[in-house]
Order: sequence, then C-alpha cells, then structure tokens
Amino acid sequence: MNKTIFFARMYQHFQSIPRSELRITCATMITCLRFVLIPGIVFAIVYEQWIQAIGLFIIASLTDMCDGLIARLYNQHTFLGAWLDPVADKVLMIATFCALSYSGQGAFVIPYWFLVLLIVKELILIIGALVLYGYCNAAVISPTMLGKATTCIQVLFVSSLSCMHIWHMYSDFYMHVLFILLIFVIALSFIQYLWYGISFFYNNKKDNGL
Repeated sequence: MNKTIFFARMYQHFQSIPRSELRITCATMITCLRFVLIPGIVFAIVYEQWIQAIGLFIIASLTDMCDGLIARLYNQHTFLGAWLDPVADKVLMIATFCALSYSGQGAFVIPYWFLVLLIVKELILIIGALVLYGYCNAAVISPTMLGKATTCIQVLFVSSLSCMHIWHMYSDFYMHVLFILLIFVIALSFIQYLWYGISFFYNNKKDNGL
C-alpha cells in the first residue's frame, strides 16, 4: 500500500467517525486542562519555583485519573477523548523532563540521552498508533498495567526530585535507584506496546486487504 492509499484510507476512517464521537465532554475538558497546565509547570521548573511546580504537576497528574474515571462513570468515552488523553500524558512528561533537565542542579541531573530516548520512544508510539488507525481503523490500544505503572513511577520521580529542591534534602542514591527503575519500566512498557501494535496489525492484515 503506497502513501496515497494510506492517507486516503485514513481520511475515510476519519470521515466515518460519528459526530457524537468528536463531542467535547466533561472528561475531555479535564484532559484539555492537562494541556493548559503544562506551560505553567515548565515555567515554574525553569525559574525554580518548586512549590508551584509540584503543585501544578500533581494537579495535572490528578486530571489523568479524573478524566478516565468520569468517562467510565458517566459513559463519556469518545474517539476524541481516547486520542487526546495519551497525547496529553506524553506531552506532559516530555515537557516536564525537559524542564527538569534544563534546570537540573544540586539534586539530580537528568542526562540528555534520556530525553532523546524518551522523545524517540513517544514519537514511535504516536506514529505507530497513526499507522494502525490508517491501515486497521484501530482507535487506540488500551493502557496496560505496565503502562500505568510506568506513569506512576514517572510521577514519583518528578515529585521526589521537586521535593528535594524544596527541602534541600538530596539523596543521590535514592534518585539513581529510582532513575534506573524508571528506565527499566519505560523500556518494558515500550516493548509491550510495540508487541501489541505489531500483533494487532498482522491479525488485521488480511481483513484490510493488505
């Protein structure tokens, strides 16, 4: 399948989405709030306003739980929300880690190679999701327990680093252990999502005439 056919098929899939699946719900607005908070978090970290930074980051993290909970309780699952939620998570984490790396001094310096790997990993997953949508008309791959655990460890890492800046209590050993654990779960989560995506693609290959 060439690129023209691919984009034509993606356009057809998008055109076939019911208007109700693109509506703005309460859950979707909470997801959008996460996007709104990101510049404030980055600004606070860069200018070392750590109390404001961790406060905004915790609020943003809570919105990640609230939007899904509200969508389930009030039947507000939509195509738009299913795409916006993971994108908001990825942008939040990438922006936060980039800001922490830029201002990293005293507590724990996040290496640039980690940022490169994190950005490349997220780009591969986003491109992969678009390919699945274009070829197989698959909206999203549901979050796994490992993916949720990765998010929790990312939140713990950012919160711990911010608290160390606030209280001036630095533990190099603790941060290194947490950082190694973070790399480990990110790698496992990436492999898992990649495997699910490839499996889904090949399982639907014949049905889509590829």
